[in-house]
Amino acid sequence: MISKMEIEILNDLTIAEFGVLRYLDKNKEKVLQMSIQTLADQNFVSTATIMRLSKKLGFSGFAELKFFIKEQIRTELEFSKDYSYEQILKDHAFNITKTVELLEKDLIIEVVNKMTAAKNIHFFGKGLTSSVCEYYSKILFTLGINNFIYKDTHIAYLAAENMNEDDLVFIASLSGNTNQVIRMAQIAKSRKATVISITSNTKNELAKLSNLSLSFASTPKNPKVADAVSRTPALFIFDIIVEVYIAIKNKMPI
Repeated sequence: MISKMEIEILNDLTIAEFGVLRYLDKNKEKVLQMSIQTLADQNFVSTATIMRLSKKLGFSGFAELKFFIKEQIRTELEFSKDYSYEQILKDHAFNITKTVELLEKDLIIEVVNKMTAAKNIHFFGKGLTSSVCEYYSKILFTLGINNFIYKDTHIAYLAAENMNEDDLVFIASLSGNTNQVIRMAQIAKSRKATVISITSNTKNELAKLSNLSLSFASTPKNPKVADAVSRTPALFIFDIIVEVYIAIKNKMPI
């Protein structure tokens, strides 16, 4: 299970919650037969800790978490049957193709127009997804567009407190439910900044908070890989934004 969790989600867990998560990871089939009280007793924690962990992982409660574990066991068995080179290529191609279907031309043009109008552009992300922001930040610098990127959460919050209607902030998150990215969006919006989110194509809080939201496909990779979801489709979205920005700037037909 840990291999499927975003790094930023793991960082948000308490020591007790992470201990329970490790237990779940090592005892998947055993946990399916447990009640929430039994699981709590096995880990010397309260049932409230189990519920908090379930919600931090994106589930409504322990029952939904158990269902996820059951599906994970099934998925791992399926992966073990067919994880060929051809299947790897097929999975990545599917994610890109699905992301293309999710992108709307008018939405991309609106994002570019917001970028052009903004006096200040900012980037924020957590975990591996923050690398996507770093990439795009550097690309904008090569185009002569100054921007700000925040790796430290506290500094990001301070910067958001000083934003106004002249600011635009890109916030990237795989799940869109990590506490830090949600808080960043809340602060920026309260200061009337424009918030543009880049998240996976699932219902999430960050997308709801954003002025504009872009989604990418995110099917799991090999379950044995730590943080098992590729960020390549998110990079693809940023590349499309850059290409459209260049086209509009040079008054080319799009």
